[in-house]
Amino acid sequence: MCQCTGVNRGTLSKAVLAGHCTVEALCAQTGASGVCGSCKPLLADLAGEQANEAEQGSRTLVWTAMTTLVAALAMLFAPAVPFADSVQTAMHWDQLWRNGLIKQISGFVLLALAILISLISLRKRVKRISFGGFGHWRLVHVVLGTLAVATLIAHTGLRLGHNLNLYLMSSFVGLLLVGAIAGGVIGLQHALPRGIARRTRELSLWTHILLLWPLPVLLGFHILKTYWF
Repeated sequence: MCQCTGVNRGTLSKAVLAGHCTVEALCAQTGASGVCGSCKPLLADLAGEQANEAEQGSRTLVWTAMTTLVAALAMLFAPAVPFADSVQTAMHWDQLWRNGLIKQISGFVLLALAILISLISLRKRVKRISFGGFGHWRLVHVVLGTLAVATLIAHTGLRLGHNLNLYLMSSFVGLLLVGAIAGGVIGLQHALPRGIARRTRELSLWTHILLLWPLPVLLGFHILKTYWF
C-alpha cells in the first residue's frame, strides 16, 4: 500500500480493526502516507473517506510538469535549431554548440542538475533526512527537471545526435517525459478518477525509476568520449 515505508494492506487492516479509522489515524499509527503522500487516496478508500484534497503545491506542480512535457516533446519532434548561415548574423546562437567552452559549461550545468534531481530519493529512503515536507522536495524536483530540459535544449540545439549520444538523449528525454507525466498525475489526482490516477501514477513512477538506471553509465561514457577524443 505504501511503497515509501513498506506498510502493507494487512498492517493497515489491523489498524482499522483496532479503531484507527481515519486517514490521519492510520498515518499516525502505521506511518503509511507519511512521506510522499501518494498513497493517501488508498488509505481514504480503506477508511471510507473522500480524498478530494489536492497535493501541496499541486497547481505549480501541474504547470511545471506541463512545461517539462512540452519541452521534452520538442526535443523529440521539433526540428533542430539551425546554425547561423552568415557571419553577419546579429545573434550567433550557434556558439552554444560551436564554442567548446560554452558547450562544456552547459554540459556540466546539466550534470549538476541531474545530480540534484536524484537527491529526492534520499528524502524517501534515508530516515535521518527529515527536514522539509516531501511536497516541497517533489516540487523542487520537478522545477529542476524543467531547468534540466531547458539546459538540454541549449546544450544540443534540439539535436538527438547519433550512436552513444542518441542513446543518452533517448534515456534523458524519456526520463523527463515520464517524470512530467508522473508529476502531472500527482498534481491532478484529487480531480481524476481514483483508479486511473493510481494506475497511471504507479506506472509512470516505476518507468521513471527504470529509465534512471542507465543514465549515469551513459553520462560517464559521454564525458569520457568527449575528453578522450
